[in-house]
Amino acid sequence: MINSNQAFAIEGAIKFNESISRLIIFPAGTKDTASTRLRVWPILELLSDIRERSFDDLLSDCFIDQQILWFQKKLTRKHLQIANKYKRAGQYVLYDCDESGPALSYWAEPHLVFEMFHIADQIVADTPERLRWIRRSGTKSRLSIVENQIDYGMPRDIHMRNRASQSHPLMRILWYGNSCNLVALKDVAKVFRRRSEYQLVLCGANPADARRVLPDVNFEIHEWSQYSFLDLLESCDLCIVSHNGTRSDRRKSGHKMITSICHGVPAIASATPDYMRIARYAGIENCLFSSASDLELILQRLGDPVARARYMSIAKPRLIEKYRPGSFAQNVNAILEGISNEQKEQTHIYQFLLRLKLAFVSSKFFRLCGGLYWRQLQA
Repeated sequence: MINSNQAFAIEGAIKFNESISRLIIFPAGTKDTASTRLRVWPILELLSDIRERSFDDLLSDCFIDQQILWFQKKLTRKHLQIANKYKRAGQYVLYDCDESGPALSYWAEPHLVFEMFHIADQIVADTPERLRWIRRSGTKSRLSIVENQIDYGMPRDIHMRNRASQSHPLMRILWYGNSCNLVALKDVAKVFRRRSEYQLVLCGANPADARRVLPDVNFEIHEWSQYSFLDLLESCDLCIVSHNGTRSDRRKSGHKMITSICHGVPAIASATPDYMRIARYAGIENCLFSSASDLELILQRLGDPVARARYMSIAKPRLIEKYRPGSFAQNVNAILEGISNEQKEQTHIYQFLLRLKLAFVSSKFFRLCGGLYWRQLQA
């Protein structure tokens, strides 16, 4: 249903007991965008009477009651125009923010994010660290956490797959993500340089970037495709998921760790907050690393197929139970069901400026505050 045109929204009906609301979702990307696949697609399962709406149609609409607007991280001036118009008409505005730092700047200018933080009735984030960062903006919005679920659908089976590792003399270790995240491997790359028994498998990175960031590392590289990714994952013995330790990275979701384990491949993760929480919950805290020497010891231990099987028998059932497909939509539904259409007046300075409709003054104000907020709170 979603195409490459980003200037549209998805509208559908959602029923709560005896009442029906209209939910209008503004996706950041398409199904090839991980966060949209994780944080928009599951919500569509809750909706009936789904249709696409253009921004121009939404701006020209006469309002009806019981409308909820869900903005998924991407913001332009037109997004804000729609949010302000519907807010003034008494409709409910929700902002889903699952990025911060440079990653969020790709989707929205800082002053637009700052303005949305003070327009939205509710802000949803993916981790407690992200929520704390949002709270420091001074927002008066209601704040909630909705964790990501398993990516790529329901696992094909409940037990660890018996991969034909005999056909691969080297231990295959998968890393996947965008080129900009390769720096997270740089500090531990020496493990792969000096140990000849490992085959690093990269998915999604640009080959030139990989050679620049990981010189002298023997790696195999693949283009990412949502249709072939699981086959590549299941061809590997381990998956390495890492963040490079900046403030922004330490707010990130650990959904890659969940996805790898639930699809049958043990994950080794950097000791950053969400990975630590997931590892504690799954009973696998000994799979976390903070240095190259930590990583080397974990790789040596998990080189034993028996150790990998024991890891999976502990971790996989627990994570599938908590993060199964449908869990995200269930948590979102609980939030939407609790939303009241009776809006409370917010009298702090940001809402006051918005109500004055002094476009030039408020735009300058939010641009200044947004820039200061970014510089002070970002890594």
